[in-house]
Amino acid sequence: MFVKLKNVWLDKDCLVIADVSDKKTTINKKDITEISQNASMITPRLVIIHLKSENTEKVFRFIPTGGYWIFWQHEIVEELNNWRSKD
Repeated sequence: MFVKLKNVWLDKDCLVIADVSDKKTTINKKDITEISQNASMITPRLVIIHLKSENTEKVFRFIPTGGYWIFWQHEIVEELNNWRSKD
C-alpha cells in the first residue's frame, strides 16, 4: 500500500513523516537500524528505512523528490545517515 507523503523532516532525535491527510508518524533516531536505497537498475528508486521492533524488523519506504529515475544514490540517503550517526 502506498500513501502520498506531504512532508518529511528531522526534529532533533526524530524523523517526522506527515501524509496528505496530515497524519504524523514519528520515528526515533535510536529505532533506525539502516538507511539505504534499492539498486539503481530498479525503479522507482526507493529510500528504505529499517526500524527495530520487538520481534520483527519493520521497513518504511518512500520515493524522494526527483528520485524516481536517478541512477545514483539520492543525497537524502547520505543526509539521513549523517543525521543518524550524530549523537
